[in-house]
Amino acid sequence: MARRPNAGLLTAEALETVANLSLLARGIVDGFMAGVHRSPHIGVSVEFAEYREYAPGDPLKTLDWQVYARTDRYVVRQFHDETNLRACVVVDTSNSLNFTSDPSRPTKFRFATCLAAVLIHLLMRQRDAAGLVSFSSEIGTYFPPRLTPVAQREMVEYLESLQPGGTTLAAETLHQVAERMPRRSMVLVISDLLGDPDEIVAALKHLRHNRNEVLVFQILDPAELDFPYRGLNDFRDLESGAMLEADADALRDEYVAAMQAFLKRYTKTCADARIEHHVMRTDQRFDRALAAVLRGRSRW
Repeated sequence: MARRPNAGLLTAEALETVANLSLLARGIVDGFMAGVHRSPHIGVSVEFAEYREYAPGDPLKTLDWQVYARTDRYVVRQFHDETNLRACVVVDTSNSLNFTSDPSRPTKFRFATCLAAVLIHLLMRQRDAAGLVSFSSEIGTYFPPRLTPVAQREMVEYLESLQPGGTTLAAETLHQVAERMPRRSMVLVISDLLGDPDEIVAALKHLRHNRNEVLVFQILDPAELDFPYRGLNDFRDLESGAMLEADADALRDEYVAAMQAFLKRYTKTCADARIEHHVMRTDQRFDRALAAVLRGRSRW
C-alpha cells in the first residue's frame, strides 16, 4: 500500500500532551446532544438559571421549599442545559505553507495539519461534532461537523493525503466557508495569514456571523519572524515562483519592523472583532504550543 504523503499526524506523544485539556466555547452554543458546553436552552445540569411558577406535572424535586417558606409561592428551579458543540477546522493548504528554514523542523504545512488532526481528536474526545475544510485558491473537500469514529478517521486520512499547493486566496475562501457554517459554532482557522490583514479579518468577521466563535492559529517559521539571513541571497516566492536577489543585511531591520507591524495589525483587528488570534512558531512542538493556548484559555 502506498504511503500517504503527509502520514502519521496523530502521534501518541502529541495525544498525551493534550490528554487532560479541553477546548471549551466561551459563549453559549446550540448542540444536539449532551456535552460540556453552556446551552441557551433550559435543561438539567448543576448551574442554576432561574425560577418559574410551579405547573402541574413538574417534578416535585425541583420545587424550592425555601422560597415557599418565605413567600408562600410554589416555584421550581431551572438550570442551564449542557450541550455539545459544532466545530469546524479550516486549514490553509496553499503553497506558502510548504516552507521550513531548517530541515530538522517541520514545514508550516506539516505543523498545520498535525495541529488540525489533534484539534479534531480533542473536539471529538469531549463529544463535540467536528468538521473540516481545506482551502488555498478555492475550497477543498468539506466535511460537515459529525461525531462518529468513522468521521474522525475520514478527516485524519484526508489530512494525511493532502499536499500543499496553489495560491493563497484566504479572504475569498473564508467568506465562502462562512456561508456554510451553522449558527453558534466554533471555527478554528489554521493559516500563515500571508495576505492583506484588513481583507482577511473582514472574512474572519463574516465567520463570526450568527454568533460563531472564531479562533485563529497563525503558523509562521522563525525565519519569517527573525530574518536570520546574511549577505546576498536569492529569495523565491513559493506561490508565484518569482525570484528576488537582495542583500539580507541591508533589509533586515526594515523587514523585521514590517513583520512586527503586520502581526500587530492582526492582533489589534482580531481583538476588536472578538476573534482569538494565536501566533505559533514552527520551532515549537505543535502539541506543546496548543497545550499552552488551551491552558491560557482555561484561566480567562
